[in-house]
Amino acid sequence: MNGRVRLGVLADLHFELNPIGGRSWINEYDPDGLEARLQEAAQYFLETSVGLVLVLGDLVEAGDEASLVRLFELLRASLPLPIAAVPGNHDLHPVHRYFDTLADRHSILLPAHKPIPQTAIEVTGVAIIRIPDSADLFRGDVALSGWSRKPRLVASHFPLLSEDDRLAAAGLPYPGDLVDSTELVRRLSDGIPTIALNGHIHTRCTTAARSILQLGFASLIEPPFDCATVEVSIGSRLTVERRSRRLGPVARIDPVLVPDRELWEWCAAEAVWRSRFVMALPTDRG
Repeated sequence: MNGRVRLGVLADLHFELNPIGGRSWINEYDPDGLEARLQEAAQYFLETSVGLVLVLGDLVEAGDEASLVRLFELLRASLPLPIAAVPGNHDLHPVHRYFDTLADRHSILLPAHKPIPQTAIEVTGVAIIRIPDSADLFRGDVALSGWSRKPRLVASHFPLLSEDDRLAAAGLPYPGDLVDSTELVRRLSDGIPTIALNGHIHTRCTTAARSILQLGFASLIEPPFDCATVEVSIGSRLTVERRSRRLGPVARIDPVLVPDRELWEWCAAEAVWRSRFVMALPTDRG
């Protein structure tokens, strides 16, 4: 089986129709520059010939209908490409289920409900459900076809492999994991090479365990204002290359724990992922 898939990736836009100043997680949010950065990311994706754009949750700040409508309109206007999105905790309105309905209305694909076939891989997603009587506890469910043995790419807002200890060691805050992340990892540790993409932690990082390679993506609402491409190539070997691009200057606290370019290879004989090449690219806007 041979093929190549190149994806564009965005995470944590936290769009608000009427933004409130002073919000932050690691660094201060910049809502005023969000639309311009979205346009710049779109141009980068077009220049690099991506075939699908994935948005990894927290598209909006408060899960309200008006903000979701406007954000989906901006995505559709900026990106003349197929777009897929998974919801984040901020996207889920406490009462109404706006996200899925409005995404479908704007032709945004929902891989958490229906896997998206791509050349030689399958793109699926993680749906999240708020635990009753809890404001910030969620469980997840991953959509698996049950028949495909293709390598899979899993789009998730929350990390599947916890990054809590790593971020604590770096002095960075951690917003928590899905309450059933251990069970999700068990389901995905079935020998099929799995590339898991996540947002939520506003930090660029990578970890690998068993058959899962997890790429964490930083936010578009606060520094490092990242967008990225992920290329999956299948030939004599299976490789995954991520290229990250900053859309703003380096902040005082820089939540970037891996270089701008990474290359990983699936070692079938050992059923593990190995890092093959990393290179720090220029971090300015040029």
